[in-house]
Amino acid sequence: MNKTHRPAPDSNQERSLRRSLTKGVSQQDDATPRPQPRQRSRQTMSSLDQLEGLWNDLLSRQPELIQAAFDSLDEPAQKTVLSHLERMVSDPGWQLEQVASAKAAIHLLENRSDQG
Repeated sequence: MNKTHRPAPDSNQERSLRRSLTKGVSQQDDATPRPQPRQRSRQTMSSLDQLEGLWNDLLSRQPELIQAAFDSLDEPAQKTVLSHLERMVSDPGWQLEQVASAKAAIHLLENRSDQG
């Protein structure tokens, strides 16, 4: 799978997003078992690899991977992800495939939250 799902970081906002998402992944509640997106050892991955893997899953168009990746985040990080996905759909500069993947993730996550 192509690993270039987003433009190169060019702003404080991008760095803030990266920090927020990595913080959300690393501060999971250990008492609650959660499915791990794609079998991989998150403990041995660098933060950048972890973040890249998370976005690969979120933009995979595969419901199980999208849900598991999203569920692996704490609530503030989930809000950050949804906001970023919405910007991917509305802001110029994203490739058509990236926009389609973001739309698919938003649709899945919004429908899932409507049911819960």
